[in-house]
Amino acid sequence: MATLQQRAEQIRDEVQEAANTAQRVGQLLIDLIALIKGADSRYLSGIRPDTAHAHIHFDQGLTSRGIQVQGTANVEGALSVGDFQAGMSGAGISADGTAEFERLTVRSKLEVAEMQINRLTATEGDWLLTESGTVEHVEQRGAQWVLTMRRRFEGDFTAFAVHDVIKGIVSTAAVRAFRPNTPLPTPETAIYAVAWLRVESVDINEKLDYLLFV
Repeated sequence: MATLQQRAEQIRDEVQEAANTAQRVGQLLIDLIALIKGADSRYLSGIRPDTAHAHIHFDQGLTSRGIQVQGTANVEGALSVGDFQAGMSGAGISADGTAEFERLTVRSKLEVAEMQINRLTATEGDWLLTESGTVEHVEQRGAQWVLTMRRRFEGDFTAFAVHDVIKGIVSTAAVRAFRPNTPLPTPETAIYAVAWLRVESVDINEKLDYLLFV
């Protein structure tokens, strides 16, 4: 079967009178239009949003004003942000997982196997070497208060015991900074308060039932 190009050449070179009929020429145009429409599904458009249905590899790199990833992004080499210069500017993550940033803010929790701080640090205030936890919810029952402790990880449980004397600190200023949508008892005024408490009972659901310690 002749290709579109061969058919077009036959029409161009035809010498027999009335051989290039409307049927012959029109059918070539119809087949050409159908081929072009079919090509739309095999080639990416450069003027409108489009979707590639297979993996794309760029030998010469890719320059884009923005990239949105839906799923997992795998980077085989290093990743740099801005004008990355080690120890000077920008940010970068090397292939072995070493990362360097100018500033890091952790809104919830930071877990590290080892921490090294390359400077002297002076610390004021109290140091408490004891069990600790974060209060997730507070409920008043008469003269007593019930505290629900936040689970830090799967299987976590409170280590406080009955008759423990604990020190509690509340700071709504920190809540405003890191969780601005959290409802507060005094929306306009920041609260920083310290209370000493005595644990009266502990249940398996990580709730502490305690009285104010005087």
